[in-house]
Amino acid sequence: MVHFFRTDGQGSPAFFEPRLTKAEQTEGLDATFTLELTAVGAVDISKGDHLIYKDDTGAVRDVVVVSPAVTHDSGGLVTSIVCKDRIAVDAADMFIEDQRNTQPTAVYAILDKLLANTPYQRLDKSTQTATISFYHEDLWTALCALSTATGLEIERTYTVDDSAYTDGTLIATAKIGFVKQLGDSSAEPRRFDYGADLTGVTRTINADPVYTCMYGFGKGLETDNGGYSRKLTFGSVNGGKNYVTIDDAAYARKWGIPDQLHGKNLYRIGTYENQDCEDAQQLLTETKAALATASQPSVTYELDTIVLEDGAATSTGTARGPVHLGDSVAVVDSELGIRLSARVSKRVTNLLTGQTTITLGAQGESFTAQTQSAASSATASATAAIATAQSAVATQADITPTVTRVVQSGDGWDTAATLASVILLEDGLPKIVYGDKEYIFDPETGIFKEA
Repeated sequence: MVHFFRTDGQGSPAFFEPRLTKAEQTEGLDATFTLELTAVGAVDISKGDHLIYKDDTGAVRDVVVVSPAVTHDSGGLVTSIVCKDRIAVDAADMFIEDQRNTQPTAVYAILDKLLANTPYQRLDKSTQTATISFYHEDLWTALCALSTATGLEIERTYTVDDSAYTDGTLIATAKIGFVKQLGDSSAEPRRFDYGADLTGVTRTINADPVYTCMYGFGKGLETDNGGYSRKLTFGSVNGGKNYVTIDDAAYARKWGIPDQLHGKNLYRIGTYENQDCEDAQQLLTETKAALATASQPSVTYELDTIVLEDGAATSTGTARGPVHLGDSVAVVDSELGIRLSARVSKRVTNLLTGQTTITLGAQGESFTAQTQSAASSATASATAAIATAQSAVATQADITPTVTRVVQSGDGWDTAATLASVILLEDGLPKIVYGDKEYIFDPETGIFKEA
């Protein structure tokens, strides 16, 4: 049973023993974090109060009450409490006037400047670099922008020890940093089987639009009088075209806008914008990557799982305890013909029962059906690899021969195999792992090379 320790906004302890009927924690790789409580009766709690607790994984959490509400109806009094992560709430109220990093700067150095004069400590020392500026924005927006610009994920930790107690108050020590990936993606994926520790699977084709063409826009260009005019485009390094396209006849027939009047298919056009980008070639690369992502419908899987204690015997081996945000998991539902492997992008936990619902990342290439042959699975995965590599300025013609060579023995695979689970991104570039060999993409030659 979870226990919540309540303080006011300044850390002074306060009574909190509600009769809870709901305690639901939601966290995502996009750095969102909420706690929703429902209690019988009118609960004494105020906006700005803190709740400190340990969740089902043993992690200490510190959340701020943002929206308490009491409802009185025929069923009696009910209190609803919505809380958000402490760093996200407080950092949204801290202002950055003007902070510029006009040259490639280590992320830890950028973070040190952002966290100066805040109550937060830096968690890591990421040496990845970024060129990014922050102007008239809040600290949380800046942190999220840094995450987006670098492809790193935000990590937050809270600790409660002797140093957290001062003159009768309790304020958890808060740290924030950036990591390549949250969770554990190095070990063998945690496996869930329907009928064992998996009670439900929902497969959703997301409503996001599918584009066949994309324009890219960067930072506004400075004029002689100190103002800003049109935004940066990449036509100067792309044959005069400020857009990129996917020109494949079959693809156009499937996803283009049919124009019967003129006997052709029109592009479905999207836009990509990075207000910090000042380099046309970099903008072109980023726009290609954005189109590669938006050119296929994304799929998410939502799983209802049963958390078993570490070491508990299951039909598939030994349980490994709770799954964490960012972990790699493998899922098997033989009745639906589903075998997939992907990272946990969202995690919703009932803290009263331990029931957890996890969502697997919205990646079209992150799943495979058991009914697919190994060869068709390899072909689909190779196509995904090509699209990913194109985002790193290669062309399909450059990459196809190498990917074909890598997967040509796909017919010999076990029917449950999926190459998609071993197409990785390393330092922003795609890497294929096939058996005991690795093939790393070389942006200079546009092909995958054996490591």
